[in-house]
Amino acid sequence: MTKKQKIVAVVSSCTAVIVIAGCLLGAVRMGGGGGAPGGAGGAGDEGTPSQTTVEVAAPTTGSIHVTGEYIGTVEPDQQVIVHPKVSGEVLSVNYAVGETVEKGAVLFSIDSSALESTIAQTKATLSISEAKAALNVESAEDALRHSEEDFETYRGNLDEGLNSTLLAKEAAVESAKNKLQTANNNLRAARRTYRDAVDGESSTDYDDDGIQALRDSVSSLEYSVESAQLDLEAAEAALEATKQQIVEQITSNERTVTSAERGVATAEINADLSDQYIALEKLEDDLGDYNVKAPISGIIEQRNVEAYDMASSATEAYVISNKELMTVSFSVTETSLATMQVGDTVTVEKSGETCVGTIIEISTMVDSANGLFTVKASVDNAPFTLYSGTKVMIIADTEKAENIMTVPIDAVYYDNGMPYVYVYRDGTANKVMVETGISDDNDIEITSGLSMSDEVIVTWSSNLVDGAEVVLKGAAAVDTENSGNGEGVSE
Repeated sequence: MTKKQKIVAVVSSCTAVIVIAGCLLGAVRMGGGGGAPGGAGGAGDEGTPSQTTVEVAAPTTGSIHVTGEYIGTVEPDQQVIVHPKVSGEVLSVNYAVGETVEKGAVLFSIDSSALESTIAQTKATLSISEAKAALNVESAEDALRHSEEDFETYRGNLDEGLNSTLLAKEAAVESAKNKLQTANNNLRAARRTYRDAVDGESSTDYDDDGIQALRDSVSSLEYSVESAQLDLEAAEAALEATKQQIVEQITSNERTVTSAERGVATAEINADLSDQYIALEKLEDDLGDYNVKAPISGIIEQRNVEAYDMASSATEAYVISNKELMTVSFSVTETSLATMQVGDTVTVEKSGETCVGTIIEISTMVDSANGLFTVKASVDNAPFTLYSGTKVMIIADTEKAENIMTVPIDAVYYDNGMPYVYVYRDGTANKVMVETGISDDNDIEITSGLSMSDEVIVTWSSNLVDGAEVVLKGAAAVDTENSGNGEGVSE
């Protein structure tokens, strides 16, 4: 009972209370017994008032949920608009509105003949490039092999002493050495003969002409020695020049091999046609875009293409909805938003039928169009059909409190807007001021003023005032029975 109802009831019951009290007092007198102590509702001729019978209840721990109603819009949890990635003439169209399509199924095809021609030309060009690259690599490898073989042969000849030029130069040096040695020997012998002839120690007698002849022979042999020495130096120089030429030839061969190796590396680099392969792969991938496929499984909601139409990336060709899981979007105030959390349940109602939904998304940005926040709930296995774009009723918590102290809402009164209750203590009603929280049709939250052991009076009576004597309903029945047996009545 609300506060207003309680006030009206007090006013309308005054006369009835007086009449009832008088009748009860008369009955007591006729019975000859003394009346029990009365409440604040009436008095007998002897001044003994009657007590007010009340019921009590202890506060309980419970939950209070206050709900609100919202208008929600039904949407598929997953909906896509299919745009082709390429442009061209539509050759064929599959699937009509309302039909079910599986992910990956071809929705419609676009003419791809121009691209197919480009792919064929690209493949032909790539084949030629592959052949040229292979030939270049083979030629470079042959050049490297020949240069390496020549180098190995040249060095092998050197190591085995088979270089004819070097051998000839070395032989010329040896010959020049021998000639020089012979000339030196002949010169020494001639000098000895000439000295012996001059000293008169020779076994042969030489006249002046003979001695002069010996002197001329020594001079001639000295010239031969000088000539042989020059020939040796020339032969040695020629040998050194040949050795230098060999060193230079080795260096040249090494350079030739290195150059051939670089030639092979260059040919292999040029044989890398990965860019052309990638380009061809891209073209072949693009070819797949000419068969436009369903990105999800679902129901065809719209189809906006027909055969022989021109399609482009701007064409909204198909709209596909996955209706295995539907969602409902509704708008709430900031106050209600603070109560809602992802995972909370809501009730979805349509045409008198209901099902349960689960909040899956809560917007944190206000919608500038209506100043409210958008909440989205999922609905799985609804017992009724949910069509895209239709409206349903959403019943959701706007306020809630868990594990709180509650009392019946009718047990709370107000004095100038301040809430209070009556608590039963030792046969009297005690007015206790309390603080309250949220409430529903049956219970109200008590945030302070009571303990769980308090006995709250839940019976409304116009006789309830602070300090009024009251009797519990069960105890009153026992007193009445004892009074009829002549017990418990004052003499």
